[in-house]
Parts: sequence; C-alpha cells; structure tokens
Amino acid sequence: MAYRFNGDRSLRHSVRRIARELLVECRGELPLARQRPTDEAIHRLRRKLRKLRALLRLIRPVISDDAYCNENRCFQFAGRRLASVRDAAVRQQMLHDLIGSVELPASERLELDALLQSWDNQKNAGYESLIGEAAFVEIDQLLVASQARVREWSSVPDRWRTIGRGLKATFTRARSRRSAVAESPTIPAIHNWRKEMRCLHLQLQLIQFLDPAIVKRLAAKADQINKQLGAARDFSLLQSAIFDAGELSPSLRERLDLAIRAEVARSLQTACELGDRFLAPTPARFCRDLKSLWTARRQQPS
Repeated sequence: MAYRFNGDRSLRHSVRRIARELLVECRGELPLARQRPTDEAIHRLRRKLRKLRALLRLIRPVISDDAYCNENRCFQFAGRRLASVRDAAVRQQMLHDLIGSVELPASERLELDALLQSWDNQKNAGYESLIGEAAFVEIDQLLVASQARVREWSSVPDRWRTIGRGLKATFTRARSRRSAVAESPTIPAIHNWRKEMRCLHLQLQLIQFLDPAIVKRLAAKADQINKQLGAARDFSLLQSAIFDAGELSPSLRERLDLAIRAEVARSLQTACELGDRFLAPTPARFCRDLKSLWTARRQQPS
C-alpha cells in the first residue's frame, strides 16, 4: 500500500493516520511471519518498518529528542532482528540470478547448486532461531508500546517547516554520503548512501500532495538511485560470501568474482551518474522549490 499525506487535512492528522496504519499492518504481518517465516513475509515487514522510520525522520526536527529516540530505537531494533535472514535470502537470489547470466560447465553448476542448498539450510536455521528466541513476540511487544505513544509524538504543527527541515536534513545527508562513496566506495559507504536515498524516496512519496506529477517524478528518480545502490551493495556482499565459500574450486571463485565485480561497477556507475544529477541542487534550493509547491497548494480553495 502507498502512504500519502492528505493535502486537505492537517499534517498532524496525516502523520497520526499513517503511523497508526503502518503499526497495525506491521503487527498484522507478525503472526504469519511467526507461524511460517518466508522471504516475502520478512521483506514486507521490514519495508513497513522502514516507512515508519522515514516518517519519523521527516518530522524529527519538530518533535522532542526523547520521542524520536524512543520510536527510532523501537523500529530500528525490530528491523535489525530480521536483517540477517533477509540478507541470506538476498544472497541466494543474487547468486541464482548470476548463475543464469554466466556460462558454466555442468561440474561447476553442481558446485553452485550445493552452495545454494547450503545457504538455504543456513537461512532456514536463521528462521528457526528467530522463532526459538521469540523474536516475533518481542517485536510485537515493541510495536504495541509504540502504538500507545503515537498520539503524543504525532502532534506536529501544520506548517512547511514541519516537513521542510526533515527533507532538507535527508537531502543533505544523501549528498554527504555520495561524497563519501566518491572518496572510498566500500560496502558500508555504499550502504549508507543507499539508506539516505531510500529514506528520501519514501519521504517524497509521503508529500506527493504538494504536486503529484512533480513530486512523483522526484520520488521515482530517488528510487532509481536507491535500487542501483542496492544492487551494488548486494553484489558486494555476494562477492564476500563467494570468497568465503571454501567448497568452491579456485577457478570457479575467480570466474564468479570477475562477473560480480562487473555487476558492482555497472550498478555503482549508474547510481553515481544519476545521483550527481539528482543531488546537484543545494539542499536549500531543493527545499525552496518544494516549499513553493506547498505555498501554492495551501493557497488553493478547499
């Protein structure tokens, strides 16, 4: 489901409604994830948690530090509890896709089939561990507590600065993370830039009421960069996993390494080219353009 602010209602109403809807939906995903964990169920839950964090970061400058820290800690902890099994699923899928694009002899395909089966067993063990550790119950308890606090932290002023300062902060961090990647394109640097672009994409989705055509295009451009960075980061993690896979022959590891390096370079180059264009405006200019849309929207007769 797409979450959008309602331009005909106050920001407080929209923030409160979306936070409550997301929390209800997160809790609704938990029984299925607990009874029969699947890659898709975990992915859906983590996506909703990311949307909650993006909403929270959007209004961070106008809520108390305690409120922000409490909710962010809750959503971040819940997401991290599920990160390992999600990364394992992504690793499997990336290798499966790569196998389909590389010509390999039958003997090496058998090696990779065995590796995929080994990774699948590890992932399933991770699911069992989450269940055994009552992780889903713990996450549900955190979300219940957060539901009780929504009314308090969602009482935000109905003015541009409520969202403008948060957008500016996210855009500023995205530019800073882009510079860090230019200096040293490590996995952590790529991942940090990706997180900011993903957050900016989600925040722009929230405020499409300003001008659906313009803001939707901005959100789509941010998402393009996010996806390219995600591919670069995921391939980099796959590269590390392949390097550590002692059951693969050296020649196969070398062939896969070359293929993965090419994919990482391609995705990262595309992300950098798109990012340099998207992030070219100063944060002040980026937000000034959006503020003009806010002003025009608020001046429209209701």
